[in-house]
Amino acid sequence: MVLDRQGGVLSGSIPMRIQVTDALGATRYDLYRATTQGILAFSLPLALNDPPGAWKITAMELLAGTRGTNSFQLRSLSTCSAAAGLTWRAVHWPQDRTNIFRFFRQTPGVTIVTGSSAFNRSAAERLTKILEPWNVHCTTLTAAEANRPRVLSRTEAETWVGLDFASQGQLQPGTSNPIPQVGVAVQGPLILLGNPDDNPLIKLLADRQFLPYQPDPNRLPGPGRGYVAWQREALGVGQESVTLLAYDAPGLAEAVGTMYEFLAGLEPLTPLAQPTRSHIEPARTTHLLRTPTTEWTSLLPSGVDSLTLKAGTIEVVTHDGTVGRLTLHGAPLSQRIRKAPNCRPNSGGALGVRPC
Repeated sequence: MVLDRQGGVLSGSIPMRIQVTDALGATRYDLYRATTQGILAFSLPLALNDPPGAWKITAMELLAGTRGTNSFQLRSLSTCSAAAGLTWRAVHWPQDRTNIFRFFRQTPGVTIVTGSSAFNRSAAERLTKILEPWNVHCTTLTAAEANRPRVLSRTEAETWVGLDFASQGQLQPGTSNPIPQVGVAVQGPLILLGNPDDNPLIKLLADRQFLPYQPDPNRLPGPGRGYVAWQREALGVGQESVTLLAYDAPGLAEAVGTMYEFLAGLEPLTPLAQPTRSHIEPARTTHLLRTPTTEWTSLLPSGVDSLTLKAGTIEVVTHDGTVGRLTLHGAPLSQRIRKAPNCRPNSGGALGVRPC
């Protein structure tokens, strides 16, 4: 608060400058504020790993230049509540939990399409067993068997525009149409197992951006991790599919288990799995920013509208219509008045004409 010489509060809006210096001597805050009825109250956050020790606060009122200082001791913290955590089970788009729950409530049977990797077959067998009690019958095909275009009748070819008409063009009867346009020959709901490297249907989804996150074997979902995604009309008109994506057996097992939790309506109590241990290392160095310095100044007739570098000089156009030239060090070279367009001397402000 700002006090007068008798110790009373000066009730008014007084401009203030507040500086906070940390224990390493770095200025962490340099703010300009105004008091409300003589009192300035606000909070400034500090980081959990800020350097411990004596911090200093300097408050200056900018009318008479008086100031006051105070200090406080910031203690070191060794542990804290976790600020981040791992996602529960496989990676997924949040809304896909609801989509997959509905998918299995409305699906009496699905076709499982496995990639060429050996671990996909065992995952398909596990899926068949865990879906049977939910009255979902499973049929298993390899990706090579399913990676065929849908057969179109002549009527369908004449009336359909396809999934990607703009780039593929007119449909033809039979099996000569590309899969991205007509979809796969397998009808009904699908579950895709594998990854873009061993399952061409998953590669098609990734290439056409039907997956919410771009898969990468090293980063997402990563070694030992799974990825669950739901799609609609990615592989056929009106067709829904669920992709269980992984690059190894543990990752695909995680994806299968996560999908089962979705269809059973099981939800974790917290959105993230919190770490069991945490440690804070206080900052020991700081980076002081250099205070900008004034290289040169130049007095101009009005406010600056534009600055342009021309032939080693600076052209300055000011708001009053003056065009001046300066050296690169700010020394004046020339000055002239730019004639305003649609201007007539002594026009008196006639309609459509501005006086010079």
